Amino acid sequence: MKTIKYFFTALVALFVLNACNNDDEDIVIQKTKLTINFSTPDGVEITDYENVKIKFTETGTNITTEEKVSGNSITVDLRQGNYDINVSGNISYTFNGEVKKGSANASVKQVKLDKSTKTEDILLSIGSTQGAEGSQVNSTFLKLNFIAPKGIEITAYKDAKIKFKEINTNIETEKSISGKPLEIELPQGSYEISIDGNVVYNFEGNSLESGIGAFISQISLAKDSETTDIQLSLRSNQKDLIIEEIFFAGTRTPQGAYYVDDDYFKIHNNTDKVLYADGLIIVQSKFQTSDKQDFNPNIMNEAFAGDAMIQIPGNGTDYPIQPGESFIVANQAINHKTNNSNSFDLSKAKFEYFYEDSDDVDNPSVPNMINFREKMVLNQQGVNGFVIFRLPENMTKEQYLANYKYDYSYVYHYPGGSFESSESAYKIPNKWIVDAVNISNKDEFQWIITDPSLDKGWASIGYNSGSRYGKSIKRKVIQENNGKKFLQDTNNSTIDFEESNPSVSNY
Repeated sequence: MKTIKYFFTALVALFVLNACNNDDEDIVIQKTKLTINFSTPDGVEITDYENVKIKFTETGTNITTEEKVSGNSITVDLRQGNYDINVSGNISYTFNGEVKKGSANASVKQVKLDKSTKTEDILLSIGSTQGAEGSQVNSTFLKLNFIAPKGIEITAYKDAKIKFKEINTNIETEKSISGKPLEIELPQGSYEISIDGNVVYNFEGNSLESGIGAFISQISLAKDSETTDIQLSLRSNQKDLIIEEIFFAGTRTPQGAYYVDDDYFKIHNNTDKVLYADGLIIVQSKFQTSDKQDFNPNIMNEAFAGDAMIQIPGNGTDYPIQPGESFIVANQAINHKTNNSNSFDLSKAKFEYFYEDSDDVDNPSVPNMINFREKMVLNQQGVNGFVIFRLPENMTKEQYLANYKYDYSYVYHYPGGSFESSESAYKIPNKWIVDAVNISNKDEFQWIITDPSLDKGWASIGYNSGSRYGKSIKRKVIQENNGKKFLQDTNNSTIDFEESNPSVSNY
């Protein structure tokens, strides 16, 4: 009986073993033929995979398979499952025609292989910049598109540079720009970007030149490739304030009477820096654009013949003018609408010129201009020129008036004969002048009364007729960003200024 029991147990064991052997013969390892295609950031071409390897780690078993990469694709047979894929190694590559050495890296998690074939695209991160202790830092391949101001066609860039400053390391990279999209490789990080230079551009059919600029306080580069638009802004190459607008023609009352107390100048900061109005002198010309004479001596190529002058008070930093801002210098800083409903409110002017021996009304809340010489009485016909200038450092008003008198003579011709006349003015050297404008009316213009280096043209509000009342000459606005205006300034008043309604109509 005991023998039978042992025999039966052996028979069962033999049966189980045989069954197991049959199962092993039926098990088939399922595999996937995996093709990996490698891509790179735009503009990057890998020329040599020097020692790049790709590792496949099956997440369930932690079994790792490693292969060498020698080209832009690789095919491997792997047991089906879920895999983490990592690529790393050194490469040679080209970017913008330049051959470089660096590293290629990529990491892809949980790639599922459950079919006989699969294709996976992997974007390689490229590193080329040495980091701490010689380590590789991943790069971002940045493409920048330059956007010109609205209505502007930039035709040429002159000495235009773009600077990238990495905020954490203060490392700077500088490139020239030509207007075409710029492609550059930068170590990943946070950057300040600035642009500075000059451009030639078309505006309203005129070819003009000015500065150009842009600024981005911070941009984060953390991806393999980025594309960013940069809005360019025109910048003046002027170093000082400019004349924005002159209202000289006066207005008419509802009854048709002439009203001439609402004249004003508007001065503008066309730069990207804070400027100070302190000490600026506004000058009306002695000569007129409607009366050409042969003055002797003729000093126009070296100086401007000035008549009435008014000066902004201050100690040098009392009156800061922010970039893109303007201010009014009024004949009388009052609400002229109380006297003439067709006029405007100038009570908010920054300065006023006031003469005690006249009928002027003094606004005590508005600083008075310094009466430098003569009374500033604007010619309503608009036949004078105007300049603004500053005295040289340490020169006083008294020193100027003592040393810069200009005595001249001329022969005045009239239909019945001629006579010789002698008069006096004050000369302002051209090198002191920061801005100038000639004004005339269209039916009386004879000549420009500044050297062409100051102004090659003349502005007008039309003809010597009643239609000129209530009109001003005003510089053209080329662009406006965040309420700040950039005005046209080519030293040619014919194209820089236009006839306009007074900007203070809603002041």
